[in-house]
Amino acid sequence: MGKFINNIVKQITGNFDKEYYEIVNSLNIQYFDKKLIENANIIIVGTLTPANGMNNGYYYSSDRNRVYGLIDYCFDTEENGLAKLKKQLKQANKKTEIIKQIKNYLFEHKIAFLDIIDKAIRKKGSSLDDDIIQYTLDFESFKFCNNSQKFVCTSKNAKLSLDKIAKFNNVTICHQDRFRCKKEIWKKELNI
Repeated sequence: MGKFINNIVKQITGNFDKEYYEIVNSLNIQYFDKKLIENANIIIVGTLTPANGMNNGYYYSSDRNRVYGLIDYCFDTEENGLAKLKKQLKQANKKTEIIKQIKNYLFEHKIAFLDIIDKAIRKKGSSLDDDIIQYTLDFESFKFCNNSQKFVCTSKNAKLSLDKIAKFNNVTICHQDRFRCKKEIWKKELNI
């Protein structure tokens, strides 16, 4: 992952080729929900929502992302859970109602999603952490988290970034990529 820019500066700077790179903001900016965070027993932490997930309008909703299906597996809601809502979200013209249903599911199951990165310069259209060249962390959103919550990081980079923000007690890494993801590990770590 690229160079961390101190958030005191609050601005990503530098010259970059706008033909190949873009500045992207976290979905925390648009969808942060203090009530959802404070209610949660589990905070699922990713680095930065992939570009195609941002087009769908909510966290981890890109086609390749497996988090919704993993949560469904853990809560035995595979027939009528988050993955079904994700599919509806992708197809919906008005996404607001589907996002409300997703948030209700998360609230009921005491889960919240947060991106750890606030803003980044990354390769256009990429979802890879390796394609990020500069980034700032979202210290503000994580102020509402506490040590009684469990933090499930979806990658090593998310965990390393979370450690820069604060030393939370209960942090684990549960990969959601197809090469290292194990449904049983998610179920064990979410204590379901």
